[in-house]
Amino acid sequence: MSEWSDWYRREDPTGWVLPRILRERAEAHPDRDYVRVGDGPWRSYGEVNARANRVANALIARGLRPGEAVSTLLPNCEENLAVWFGIQKAGGVQCPINLAYRGDFLSWVINLPRSRFLVIDAGHLDRLETIAADLPLLEHATILQSGERSGPTRACATSRSRPSWTRPTASPASR
Repeated sequence: MSEWSDWYRREDPTGWVLPRILRERAEAHPDRDYVRVGDGPWRSYGEVNARANRVANALIARGLRPGEAVSTLLPNCEENLAVWFGIQKAGGVQCPINLAYRGDFLSWVINLPRSRFLVIDAGHLDRLETIAADLPLLEHATILQSGERSGPTRACATSRSRPSWTRPTASPASR
Protein backbone atom coordinates (compact mmCIF):
# COMPACT_ATOMS: atom_id res chain seq x y z
CA MET A 1 0.00 0.00 0.00
CA SER A 2 2.83 2.41 0.67
CA GLU A 3 3.72 2.26 -3.03
CA TRP A 4 0.49 4.11 -3.88
CA SER A 5 -0.04 6.22 -0.77
CA ASP A 6 3.35 7.91 -0.71
CA TRP A 7 3.93 8.32 -4.45
CA TYR A 8 4.11 12.10 -4.08
CA ARG A 9 7.29 11.78 -2.00
CA ARG A 10 9.06 10.23 -5.00
CA GLU A 11 7.92 12.87 -7.50
CA ASP A 12 9.25 16.36 -8.15
CA PRO A 13 6.14 18.58 -8.13
CA THR A 14 7.92 21.28 -10.15
CA GLY A 15 7.80 18.87 -13.10
CA TRP A 16 4.07 18.22 -12.86
CA VAL A 17 3.08 19.34 -16.31
CA LEU A 18 0.13 17.13 -17.13
CA PRO A 19 0.73 16.53 -20.86
CA ARG A 20 4.34 15.57 -20.07
CA ILE A 21 3.21 13.21 -17.32
CA LEU A 22 0.74 11.56 -19.72
CA ARG A 23 3.45 11.19 -22.37
CA GLU A 24 5.91 9.70 -19.88
CA ARG A 25 3.33 7.25 -18.54
CA ALA A 26 2.35 6.30 -22.11
CA GLU A 27 5.99 5.64 -22.98
CA ALA A 28 6.62 3.61 -19.82
CA HIS A 29 3.27 1.75 -19.68
CA PRO A 30 1.44 2.17 -23.01
CA ASP A 31 -1.00 -0.69 -22.39
CA ARG A 32 -1.72 0.03 -18.71
CA ASP A 33 -5.31 1.01 -17.95
CA TYR A 34 -5.57 4.75 -17.36
CA VAL A 35 -9.19 5.92 -17.46
CA ARG A 36 -12.71 4.60 -17.71
CA VAL A 37 -15.76 6.79 -18.25
CA GLY A 38 -19.03 5.39 -16.97
CA ASP A 39 -19.58 1.81 -18.07
CA GLY A 40 -17.35 2.23 -21.12
CA PRO A 41 -14.14 0.33 -21.76
CA TRP A 42 -10.89 1.11 -20.02
CA ARG A 43 -8.55 3.27 -22.08
CA SER A 44 -4.80 2.88 -21.75
CA TYR A 45 -2.20 5.59 -21.31
CA GLY A 46 -1.10 4.92 -24.89
CA GLU A 47 -4.62 5.30 -26.33
CA VAL A 48 -5.35 8.55 -24.51
CA ASN A 49 -1.94 9.96 -25.39
CA ALA A 50 -2.38 9.08 -29.09
CA ARG A 51 -5.80 10.75 -29.17
CA ALA A 52 -4.45 13.84 -27.43
CA ASN A 53 -1.61 13.98 -29.96
CA ARG A 54 -4.10 13.95 -32.85
CA VAL A 55 -5.99 16.84 -31.27
CA ALA A 56 -2.78 18.80 -30.64
CA ASN A 57 -1.46 18.23 -34.15
CA ALA A 58 -4.77 19.25 -35.70
CA LEU A 59 -4.90 22.48 -33.69
CA ILE A 60 -1.31 23.35 -34.56
CA ALA A 61 -1.95 22.60 -38.25
CA ARG A 62 -4.87 25.03 -38.15
CA GLY A 63 -2.68 27.76 -36.67
CA LEU A 64 -3.20 27.62 -32.91
CA ARG A 65 -0.68 29.87 -31.20
CA PRO A 66 0.78 29.28 -27.72
CA GLY A 67 -1.52 30.70 -25.05
CA GLU A 68 -4.46 31.00 -27.43
CA ALA A 69 -7.97 30.07 -26.27
CA VAL A 70 -9.81 26.98 -27.51
CA SER A 71 -13.45 26.96 -26.44
CA THR A 72 -15.08 23.58 -25.84
CA LEU A 73 -18.77 22.76 -25.69
CA LEU A 74 -18.65 19.10 -24.73
CA PRO A 75 -20.48 16.86 -22.29
CA ASN A 76 -18.56 14.91 -19.65
CA CYS A 77 -17.34 12.15 -21.92
CA GLU A 78 -14.27 10.18 -22.86
CA GLU A 79 -13.49 12.47 -25.79
CA ASN A 80 -13.38 15.49 -23.50
CA LEU A 81 -10.24 14.16 -21.78
CA ALA A 82 -8.32 13.73 -25.05
CA VAL A 83 -9.41 17.20 -26.19
CA TRP A 84 -8.30 18.71 -22.87
CA PHE A 85 -4.85 17.06 -23.04
CA GLY A 86 -4.54 17.87 -26.75
CA ILE A 87 -5.21 21.58 -26.20
CA GLN A 88 -2.51 21.65 -23.52
CA LYS A 89 -0.04 19.73 -25.69
CA ALA A 90 -0.58 22.28 -28.47
CA GLY A 91 0.10 25.13 -26.04
CA GLY A 92 -3.49 26.34 -25.98
CA VAL A 93 -5.77 27.19 -23.10
CA GLN A 94 -9.07 25.37 -22.80
CA CYS A 95 -12.15 27.51 -22.18
CA PRO A 96 -14.88 25.02 -21.26
CA ILE A 97 -18.45 26.19 -21.77
CA ASN A 98 -21.39 25.25 -19.59
CA LEU A 99 -23.78 23.06 -21.59
CA ALA A 100 -26.75 25.13 -20.40
CA TYR A 101 -25.58 28.25 -22.26
CA ARG A 102 -27.51 29.31 -25.37
CA GLY A 103 -28.06 32.35 -27.57
CA ASP A 104 -26.45 35.65 -26.60
CA PHE A 105 -24.81 34.21 -23.51
CA LEU A 106 -23.20 31.40 -25.53
CA SER A 107 -21.83 33.83 -28.10
CA TRP A 108 -20.54 36.04 -25.28
CA VAL A 109 -18.55 33.20 -23.62
CA ILE A 110 -17.02 32.21 -26.98
CA ASN A 111 -16.14 35.81 -27.87
CA LEU A 112 -14.84 36.83 -24.42
CA PRO A 113 -11.56 34.85 -24.63
CA ARG A 114 -11.32 35.75 -28.34
CA SER A 115 -11.59 32.09 -29.38
CA ARG A 116 -10.75 31.28 -32.98
CA PHE A 117 -11.23 27.59 -32.20
CA LEU A 118 -14.21 25.66 -30.89
CA VAL A 119 -14.61 21.93 -30.26
CA ILE A 120 -18.29 21.08 -30.03
CA ASP A 121 -20.31 17.90 -29.58
CA ALA A 122 -22.64 17.22 -32.53
CA GLY A 123 -25.57 17.10 -30.11
CA HIS A 124 -25.07 20.80 -29.36
CA LEU A 125 -24.45 21.99 -32.91
CA ASP A 126 -27.91 23.55 -33.22
CA ARG A 127 -26.84 26.12 -30.60
CA LEU A 128 -23.85 27.17 -32.67
CA GLU A 129 -25.82 27.47 -35.88
CA THR A 130 -28.20 30.02 -34.32
CA ILE A 131 -25.35 32.33 -33.23
CA ALA A 132 -22.79 31.82 -36.02
CA ALA A 133 -23.26 35.38 -37.29
CA ASP A 134 -22.41 36.70 -33.81
CA LEU A 135 -19.00 34.98 -33.70
CA PRO A 136 -16.69 37.24 -35.75
CA LEU A 137 -13.45 35.70 -34.47
CA LEU A 138 -14.39 32.02 -34.69
CA GLU A 139 -12.51 30.40 -37.58
CA HIS A 140 -12.54 26.69 -36.78
CA ALA A 141 -15.30 24.60 -35.25
CA THR A 142 -14.52 20.91 -34.89
CA ILE A 143 -17.57 18.72 -34.43
CA LEU A 144 -17.28 15.52 -32.40
CA GLN A 145 -19.86 12.80 -32.72
CA SER A 146 -20.98 11.25 -29.43
CA GLY A 147 -18.86 8.20 -28.79
CA GLU A 148 -16.29 9.07 -31.45
CA ARG A 149 -12.88 7.69 -30.56
CA SER A 150 -10.51 9.79 -32.66
CA GLY A 151 -9.22 13.33 -32.51
CA PRO A 152 -9.64 15.85 -35.29
CA THR A 153 -7.08 15.53 -38.05
CA ARG A 154 -8.52 16.85 -41.32
CA ALA A 155 -7.31 20.29 -42.36
CA CYS A 156 -9.98 22.87 -43.01
CA ALA A 157 -10.07 26.19 -44.80
CA THR A 158 -10.35 29.40 -42.86
CA SER A 159 -13.34 31.58 -43.56
CA ARG A 160 -13.98 34.88 -41.84
CA SER A 161 -17.62 34.96 -42.96
CA ARG A 162 -18.45 31.59 -41.39
CA PRO A 163 -16.26 29.24 -39.38
CA SER A 164 -15.04 26.13 -41.12
CA TRP A 165 -16.79 23.16 -39.57
CA THR A 166 -14.83 19.94 -39.60
CA ARG A 167 -15.86 16.43 -38.72
CA PRO A 168 -12.75 14.58 -37.50
CA THR A 169 -11.20 11.51 -39.08
CA ALA A 170 -8.64 9.14 -37.59
CA SER A 171 -4.97 9.12 -38.51
CA PRO A 172 -1.72 8.43 -36.68
CA ALA A 173 0.13 11.34 -35.13
CA SER A 174 2.52 12.05 -32.32
CA ARG A 175 3.42 15.01 -30.20
